[in-house]
Amino acid sequence: MSELYEKDPVIRTTGKTRSKEVERETEDEGEKLPAFEEEGNIAKKLDGSAKGRNWAKDFLERIVERKDNCVEGSRQFREKTAANWAIFAGDLPPKQPPFEHCANPNVPLLLEVLTRVSARSVDELFGDWTNVFGVQRLGDMTPDTAEVLNKHGNWQIRVEIPDFRRQLGHRGMLHFYTVGDTTHRSSRDQERNINRHELKTPDEFFTPYSMVTTMPDYSDLPYHFLKTPMYRNQLQAEKSWVGVKKVLKTEADWDLGESPHLESKSESDGIEIPSGDKNAPYMVWSYEGWEDLPGQDRDRWVKAEFIQELSGEPHLFSLNIHEEEDWRDKVRFEDQLKELEQYRQQSEMFAQAKMQEEQMIGTLEAALASGQVTDPMQLEETEQRLQMIAQTAPQQPLEPSWLKEGQTEPDPIRMTPIRLYVHGVCIEPIVGNLGMAPGRIVADLNRAANVALGQYTDQASLGNSWSIITTDGVDFDGDFSIYPGKVNKMSGVAGVDLSTAMKELKPSGGNQQLVDLVLLCKDWGQSAIHSSDVMSGEAGKSGETWRGVSARIEQATKLLSSTVRKYADEVLINVLRNNAKLNAIFMDDTQVVNVNSDRIDLDPEELRVGRDLYDRDYRVEIVSDLRFATQSQKVAEADEVLRLPEVAPQLMGNKAFMYAATVDALKARGKYQLIQTLGPPPQPGMGPLGSDLPPPLPGEEGMLPPPGDLPPEGM
Repeated sequence: MSELYEKDPVIRTTGKTRSKEVERETEDEGEKLPAFEEEGNIAKKLDGSAKGRNWAKDFLERIVERKDNCVEGSRQFREKTAANWAIFAGDLPPKQPPFEHCANPNVPLLLEVLTRVSARSVDELFGDWTNVFGVQRLGDMTPDTAEVLNKHGNWQIRVEIPDFRRQLGHRGMLHFYTVGDTTHRSSRDQERNINRHELKTPDEFFTPYSMVTTMPDYSDLPYHFLKTPMYRNQLQAEKSWVGVKKVLKTEADWDLGESPHLESKSESDGIEIPSGDKNAPYMVWSYEGWEDLPGQDRDRWVKAEFIQELSGEPHLFSLNIHEEEDWRDKVRFEDQLKELEQYRQQSEMFAQAKMQEEQMIGTLEAALASGQVTDPMQLEETEQRLQMIAQTAPQQPLEPSWLKEGQTEPDPIRMTPIRLYVHGVCIEPIVGNLGMAPGRIVADLNRAANVALGQYTDQASLGNSWSIITTDGVDFDGDFSIYPGKVNKMSGVAGVDLSTAMKELKPSGGNQQLVDLVLLCKDWGQSAIHSSDVMSGEAGKSGETWRGVSARIEQATKLLSSTVRKYADEVLINVLRNNAKLNAIFMDDTQVVNVNSDRIDLDPEELRVGRDLYDRDYRVEIVSDLRFATQSQKVAEADEVLRLPEVAPQLMGNKAFMYAATVDALKARGKYQLIQTLGPPPQPGMGPLGSDLPPPLPGEEGMLPPPGDLPPEGM
């Protein structure tokens, strides 16, 4: 995001900067602190003077202390999250003697239910990958503009951003159900020249303690931190940063800091974190928060990138005032500017008309005073002209109500923080920053099931391992062993005393109650996350119809559909709006893209788009069907719509309706390749119900029956 300030939309559209250089006198020999400008990297100027470097040092010490508090405050949460992911991966601690060689099974409860619900949820949310969302018309946006934005936006997340579905779908949804708290960061990838929307784990994103956090962009928190590993080439790409070459002269290492999740995952995968790797990334911290900057009349929202592990001292790469014009206040400013311009034009016209009026009145009064007008008719005509001029005198234009005394232009546009983080929670927390998730409940049940199953296998191992107790006087010839045909000889006891000198020990087998506990934990885990076996193809009951199975699936997924809708409303929609914000800043003035709007083999449609197209309020709605309906149910519903003309014959003449219903029926079957054979969509007719047929006379066939006479749904 380093170019975000260089490509600021205000500078781009107006050609003017919004800031004034502010200088502050310091105590040493009149040296001045560099100006804190609203554009560009402030750290460059700070690095050029001793006073600037001292201020940067104090600033870094302050935010590093905040960072350390955030990291330490979330330690227990991150350790618990790492332990849950270890359960998900089946990474169990090794058994201790005497059971170190016994089976160490893992009940795949967490893995089973999470992959089941997350896969179904992703399929519902991104089922029609060609049309995930639609753009709502706002203000003066035309239908054609909304359609262009709709086609380009869906094409962009499908083609131009290759990891969008993984970040917002598979990774985001799995994290949503498991951890209960997701954070996505939107940014511009300068190397690839594309927008990115990456999921950030609790080991990467840190927030301060708060009573509660409900805003989806973290705007109710005073600051937050992000840890990002950056390789040499990525640091070199940041042209506006300060001291990059100096940092690259030092050797990086895989210093993960507080990253229990990554460490646990490396252990479960059997991959060692390297040390002494010259190609290791540098751990760069990004800080965003409110700061009291010199020369400012209020706290400003700033963004700073720094690295902490550099010769034991932190180094400031960049510091920017991370704000933009509020789009609502920008509309107010532009409207007031137009109103002011009209007022000024009307004032000029009034002054000119007033001058002409005074000249005409002066001429006529001078003629009357000089006695030049003696004819009674001319005298009456002159007096009438004076009266007419007085009656048609120009009116003084009213000043705009917002224009204050001494004010010559509208109030400046209000600046608001640039927020490109999206926060979503699965289960709302009553207090605290982080959401909850059913995956955390299932993880505890999985632990209980693992302990019960481990105890059962330990008992079974002992039950299959017999042992013998003998008296002190009994000796075996060689080591005692048991296998087919083996004869063990012993001395020191007579044959009649063998049964009393040696006793066989045979522990009982595994306790069935432990197995029952495992099954009980499984049932509880599935009910906690609403992941019944019917979702993964459980066989129906004897004689059960597809409608019966669909009804059971609908009941099983009712709460899941609500959870997916929550994820779509809180996370996906806000990420798409951030994507539009990035387009408004980084897109070219004009860009031509070829878009296939559907999964059919047609010639691509050419769209001309530009950043000005996105420089407005942007709202979207998710169009995916989130009911978790089966394909059979969707096919049946589409066929019922296709048969509506049997009930309302006038619809048979509505070619547009029949075309749309046929397309919907083909899509429900996944037969996208057949849509192209239908040709272009027709326009609705002007008759009733969009029909091309004339309306029937009363009593004639074809009239739509009363609602009470309609057959029941599904007939």
